[in-house]
Amino acid sequence: VSTQSTWEGWFAGRDPNGSIIWDAQKFPSGMKALGDFIHAKGFKYGLYTSRGTCQCWTRNYHATGTNGYEAQDAALMASWGMDYLKLDSCCGSQDPDVAFGDYARMRDALNATGRPVYFSLCGWHPWYAPVGSALGNSWRVETDGANWDRILLEIDTMAKLTAYTGPGGWNDPDLLISTGQGSLDPTPDGWAWGQTDPQARAQFTLWSIFPAPLLISGNPAGMSNYSLETYSNAELIAVNQDPAARPGIRVAGEDLRGKQGAATNIWAKPLVDGSHAVAFLNAADVPQDIACDTACWQAIGLPSKASVRDLWAHVDLGIVSGGFVAKNVSGSGGVAALKFRPVF
Repeated sequence: VSTQSTWEGWFAGRDPNGSIIWDAQKFPSGMKALGDFIHAKGFKYGLYTSRGTCQCWTRNYHATGTNGYEAQDAALMASWGMDYLKLDSCCGSQDPDVAFGDYARMRDALNATGRPVYFSLCGWHPWYAPVGSALGNSWRVETDGANWDRILLEIDTMAKLTAYTGPGGWNDPDLLISTGQGSLDPTPDGWAWGQTDPQARAQFTLWSIFPAPLLISGNPAGMSNYSLETYSNAELIAVNQDPAARPGIRVAGEDLRGKQGAATNIWAKPLVDGSHAVAFLNAADVPQDIACDTACWQAIGLPSKASVRDLWAHVDLGIVSGGFVAKNVSGSGGVAALKFRPVF
């Protein structure tokens, strides 16, 4: 469970000694007490700040960021029981060398605390991927995934970065945005924010196959039953957490953003038991069949025959040979998620 230092976040400012002041109205018992409460429920405790000179999305970006305060902030947040830190980039340099130096200072400060902390870099650029594993445990590779158009951009970007993900270090395309605060509400910056229920399910499917961190941006207590079913799909979570930790790759289709006329993708991820999780994504405006032909089948690495399981319907579909067609996949973000197990 992670907090944000944004419009409704926890970061109120700094005292004359530079120590963090939390919002005592929202968290009257303090941040350590919040961490103790979260731990008592069996969860990990996440916090958020920015590597720049300000805090993202605080009103007028007024609150002071962590730049120059890395050791002080890391020690204090670790003393509160922090297990996860997301370090954003507002008011920070977008020069790669400067950004890498900022993140390296916080990495070293976290290591100096002696507390195991998952370090999430939020830098918004694909150029973090080649160096990300030397700096943290995951690294943002795109701008905020505020809506379906941006989700398509993130999928396209992830297709180019599969070489840089593996155990302990992950490409991060951004949060699971659910359906927003009442789907498609505008943000204070005027963005259309949110997505439909089927698009949220498609995002969860692709994020499971990449694999990427599965962090939900939303309040589970306010979600629909459909959303709760999406985010509790144990079979897809197992794909995301597969011990082999091998990346998913795009085995059919091209970039999706701006090509909704007939845009489809097929992504596949090899699993530790020799099976393959495969997603069939339809970004076009209308339903259509999506075929994994002979070339696609070979790109996945399947033999002539394979058994098929539907990971959303949770049913076995029998044995197929040499290819597969996902029938009538709904438009504007429809998805089919299947597991193919070789049959010899």
